[in-house]
Amino acid sequence: MMNAAMMNEEKASAFNSSLRHSSLIVCLDAVRILHINSARTLGGGERHLIDLARGLSERGHEVHIALAPGSPLRAELSALSTQNIHALPLRNALDVASAASLARLLREKGMQIVHAHVARDYPLAALAARRSPDVRLVITRHVLFPLSRVHRFTLSNVSRVIAVSEAVASALRAQKIFPSRKIRIVANAIDVHSFERAPRAADRESLRRDLRTHAKYVVGIVGELSPLKGQDSWDTAKTWRGFFPPSMFSSPRRVRKHSASR
Repeated sequence: MMNAAMMNEEKASAFNSSLRHSSLIVCLDAVRILHINSARTLGGGERHLIDLARGLSERGHEVHIALAPGSPLRAELSALSTQNIHALPLRNALDVASAASLARLLREKGMQIVHAHVARDYPLAALAARRSPDVRLVITRHVLFPLSRVHRFTLSNVSRVIAVSEAVASALRAQKIFPSRKIRIVANAIDVHSFERAPRAADRESLRRDLRTHAKYVVGIVGELSPLKGQDSWDTAKTWRGFFPPSMFSSPRRVRKHSASR
């Protein structure tokens, strides 16, 4: 299984490839990177960013992150100094004021790479990078949704597009917004060390008391419940009940709509 350290080395290789054809020479032993994520909730993409920021920081890179005010990400970024976490409005893809603030941040901190993780942040990162010619623009695409005409118009200055899977890379190639040579597949990693810190054995009886159930089987779903994941109804639960009657299905999160701007 790929761990976070291996993933970060692949990220660095992608960055190195993007810089090879430019006049900018960067020492990858100490890259200064500004990540941008305007998400108001925590999902898989945000968990990936948390792990990525920690892994890059552990390797000596200077990592900064621009977040929306009140972002739940802030509490999860214990690996970073509070001085490296920046709150900006990041309202939408047309938030020119936030783009100007990002450009100023790039210049003041001497950033070498700006890396956007959410589709509505791509144009802001692109505009900020245009105002700082020595900064390379990298975006990560986590989902299969097609990009919009706004992205086709604004992302001509992207250095690398990271796809988290072959399926995402194929969808990007099909849209023909970016040259295929700019698209790289870097799978999200799993921090396997976090499981070593988890309890070895679950207290099943305490769990059942908390759930207030005497069902023979308790089936849980780990992850976000959303239409994007094919879990927008309890049809799956009905199927499982056919195999494990009687059973109880419990999730700590409500089913919610998933924005196509992710």
